[in-house]
Amino acid sequence: MPDPFEALRTAPTPIDPDAAFAARLRARVVQALFPSTQGEPSMTLQTTETTERLRQGDMSYVSLWVPDVARAARFYADVLGWRYTEPSAGPYRQTEGLSISQGLTELEGSGNFLRSMGVPLPANPEATAYVVFVVDDVNAAAERVRVAGGFASEAKEQPYGLVSACMDDQGLVFSLHEVPAGAPAPRSPATGARQGDVAYVVFEEPDAERARTFFTSVLGVRFEPGRAAGGWNVPEIAPMSGFATGAARPTVVPMYRVDDIQAAVARVRTAGGTASEPAHEGYGIRAECTDDQGVRFYLGQL
Repeated sequence: MPDPFEALRTAPTPIDPDAAFAARLRARVVQALFPSTQGEPSMTLQTTETTERLRQGDMSYVSLWVPDVARAARFYADVLGWRYTEPSAGPYRQTEGLSISQGLTELEGSGNFLRSMGVPLPANPEATAYVVFVVDDVNAAAERVRVAGGFASEAKEQPYGLVSACMDDQGLVFSLHEVPAGAPAPRSPATGARQGDVAYVVFEEPDAERARTFFTSVLGVRFEPGRAAGGWNVPEIAPMSGFATGAARPTVVPMYRVDDIQAAVARVRTAGGTASEPAHEGYGIRAECTDDQGVRFYLGQL
């Protein structure tokens, strides 16, 4: 099986910083040298003026489909320190305080909702992560999905923009999201900024080459081959991602950033999940995990 994290081993190529990065760096330096001592609010770094905006191909939302949302909410709060917005009950949870929107959604409810949108889901979908890709024009992108052999619903207006529910030509479910013009849409760092952030996303497909062809057509993102045969990396989107080949069915597995992987692994086990011994990789330290309902994820100290 190819290593889906190969892109994280690639040495960075120096470039001239763009204006948004320079503004963020300047703000951080000022904040460090001249901290507020009079009780005024500290400088805000996440603003539309100083933060790079979401680009086509980035993810605006990542959710875990889980059998029991309340149980999952306790698990990820214990392991990753996730906090949730209201409402605190019902078939979903929305995190707060992370670099991009994340959530937990009841598996059965997710399936029923997407079927109501026309997505041809199997009768018994399995636990997985569900991602929402940003596009500049959702109607045009939805048509590209259909031309490439996938399914795309008609775009629907939501409070956060236009959204189309989709499935690729191998059965991977995702959505497309057109962010409203002028709406705050800061772009997160490619590998997350804080504990609990999504640092990487692995798309396990039956045929990664076929997936590369599909998503190149739909999103226009750049792929590069990994060292292992059959795998592809997508290094320029946020979060960074990779496609692995040979899966029995499409599955999406996120990696969550942690500050101390040994402590995080211990928390996984204490909370009833499983975790491999942390392994040193070229990009950091990684552990393969499942939560206490068998949902797969990775931990990464990067």
